[in-house]
Amino acid sequence: MVVLGVGSDLRGDDGAGPLLVQKLRRKRRLGRIVAVLDGATAPENLFGEVRRLRPSHVIMVDVARFGGETGEIRLLTAEEAGGITFCTHALPVGLLAQYLERETGADVLILGIQPQDASFGAQMSVEVVRAEEGIVGVVRGAVGRPSATRS
Repeated sequence: MVVLGVGSDLRGDDGAGPLLVQKLRRKRRLGRIVAVLDGATAPENLFGEVRRLRPSHVIMVDVARFGGETGEIRLLTAEEAGGITFCTHALPVGLLAQYLERETGADVLILGIQPQDASFGAQMSVEVVRAEEGIVGVVRGAVGRPSATRS
């Protein structure tokens, strides 16, 4: 499994992806089962590494404006992400997810977190920080399942 955080830590809630990466990297239990990558504002730069890892699953985490409550999380497929606005990167997350699916054969899911404020210099909202804690728990719970990596 690969967890790919996306976003800019200089833009309030948009820093959710990079902050999640930091939190997950501190979890020793993840070991070799989960690769945690910080895609920042150009996640496509890590696609070669993702291909090399040959994951069965890729989870992309980014803030997304889908009209929910601040901190609300939605699990999206690449197709569902097509009409949703993501914050700071140039290429649409849905397009990136489709490319990864095609190139790796992995199941690619997008965890979108509804931001409150993703403007430059803003503080991360409490609701988004809480949402991240929930995601950390889900990833930790998935560790150890046989389908998490390919042999």
